[in-house]
Amino acid sequence: MGIKLFGNGTHSGPSYLDDSNIVDLTRVTFITPGSTVLVAMEIDRIVQQGVDPVFIRPQSGDVSNYLARMRLGQFLTDLGVPHDLPHVREHNVGNALAELTLFSNSAEVADLGAQLHGLCERIDEDLAASLYVCVCEAGNNVQYHSGRNVGYFAAQMTHNKTRFRFAIGDAGRGLRASLAHKGATDDLSAIQLALEEGVSAIDEDGRGYGVRDMTDGLVAIGGNIAITSGTGFHIESPTGPVRRDFERSVQGVLIHGFVPIK
Repeated sequence: MGIKLFGNGTHSGPSYLDDSNIVDLTRVTFITPGSTVLVAMEIDRIVQQGVDPVFIRPQSGDVSNYLARMRLGQFLTDLGVPHDLPHVREHNVGNALAELTLFSNSAEVADLGAQLHGLCERIDEDLAASLYVCVCEAGNNVQYHSGRNVGYFAAQMTHNKTRFRFAIGDAGRGLRASLAHKGATDDLSAIQLALEEGVSAIDEDGRGYGVRDMTDGLVAIGGNIAITSGTGFHIESPTGPVRRDFERSVQGVLIHGFVPIK
């Protein structure tokens, strides 16, 4: 199987990834923006290999409807990937949802940042400012470091607008490859380097501070932010960092976070 998500589709990492062309969501019973972006990244990886992806929808009708509402079905249709996700009527949910969105340049990244700022500024100005910085930094990193010209974004407010989740990712070369010349020897060490101030894949003065600033900004308002690349997973939260290796590898970089809203 190319990707297999089990149970609650947790954004802490994939349950199963390998080099095949099957995206199997059969047993997923709950899914987040992070998992939605991960599915798009995996479809991208398969397409890059010149292979036709096989998509298997969740058995859960609620999850299938959610993915359709997040416009994953339209994403698959645009790529010519057969799928049987349902058609759903897109009721206006105001500032509660940012559907799966593709971006390919800095202007589109800035638009995403502005969109998030607009979603949150009436609820929490500190959150709005932090998310704007986070999305712009993560999105521009796709342009400069991933080797791909496209990235993916999704976000959602839940629990009566008291919780906010977002994700941004790409199916590029990943942090280990982009920071190998800086001493990265594996995926976890690459993530650690990306979090160090002044470390960047591009040797220019003033670079290498954005990821650390982005992470510190979200943690300062009580949120957490996770970075997944290759087999490496690192999460920063108010209680401290957690890092681990996964058996299976994610191509590219996925940055996903959770923030409580005042």
